[in-house]
Amino acid sequence: MARSETCHRTSRPVHVEKTLKTEITRPEAGVNYAVITPQNADQALNSVDKQDVIAAFREHGAILFRGFPLDHESFHALAAAYCSNFIVNRARGRENVSPDRRIQTVNLGHEAFPLHPEMSSMPTRPDIAWFACKSPPLVGGETLLCDGIAVVAGLSEQTRELLLERSFRYRTRMTPEDCELWLGSKHPEATALAGLDEHCPLDITIEDGVFYSTYTTPALHKPMFSDQYAFGSFLLFARNMQGWKDFPTFEDGSEVPAAVCDELKQVSDTLSVAHQWQAGDVLMVDNTRFLHGRNFVLNSKQRVIWTQFGYAAFIPGLDTLLATQPWRRTTPKH
Repeated sequence: MARSETCHRTSRPVHVEKTLKTEITRPEAGVNYAVITPQNADQALNSVDKQDVIAAFREHGAILFRGFPLDHESFHALAAAYCSNFIVNRARGRENVSPDRRIQTVNLGHEAFPLHPEMSSMPTRPDIAWFACKSPPLVGGETLLCDGIAVVAGLSEQTRELLLERSFRYRTRMTPEDCELWLGSKHPEATALAGLDEHCPLDITIEDGVFYSTYTTPALHKPMFSDQYAFGSFLLFARNMQGWKDFPTFEDGSEVPAAVCDELKQVSDTLSVAHQWQAGDVLMVDNTRFLHGRNFVLNSKQRVIWTQFGYAAFIPGLDTLLATQPWRRTTPKH
């Protein structure tokens, strides 16, 4: 079974409300996101001035919309105003909310989740992670947010220099859906490798008739709106949740030292902010800069959080990315 985070992409037209100027509060002590509140109780989520939202998002990397009316249609419209396309996480433990599966619940279990960016073990990692609270937990279940730029700044010089020189490698057995996306068929022949797109970001091989993909990406990277390095990897989730030491590895296949993982965890835990949900809250999170996780969920039926994951329509160099990264514009048939 493949260990990569599985996905599906979907897009949909959006109805845009009349835009309104709205006050945006910069991050304050103990909070690492900006806050947008409505001018009145009836103001629609999608009516906030788009350029104001983009400016705040570029600067801070995370925004909380609080006090707006929320249903899955308004959540759908808000995300569509800022994204060129969407990717659906097919990992287990989620339920679909919207008919097109674009809006899902978060994982419905009780477990605390280590920090991670969404779908960071694959090249189709989304730019923006959206979270919306339909029903908040009374106790526990906070969503954790951590700025990956701050993590790099908090590392020892030795660890920072090591990671700047290394890449992480994610090797996984391809699912039929993976094969269809990258090789054009759920059950491809070996000859399909000769037809790989020149922009394919994966190294795909066959072993004993089984297709494997390898995705290699820098251990530290520059987010889409910053020239500073950030940490944002599946590493901590793999080590501390799954117990995996071989996914990811360094680019040469060697194991990432436990001391490096421990330091990354200690620094990121210290920097994490636990967001206490209120009904109607919406978080817009830069998935190339921030990591997220959650505290233990005491009552999973009480905690109803929706998600969407999309590709920013306002990312620098969008035209080039659309040409070389088809998942930003194409909905696969699977």
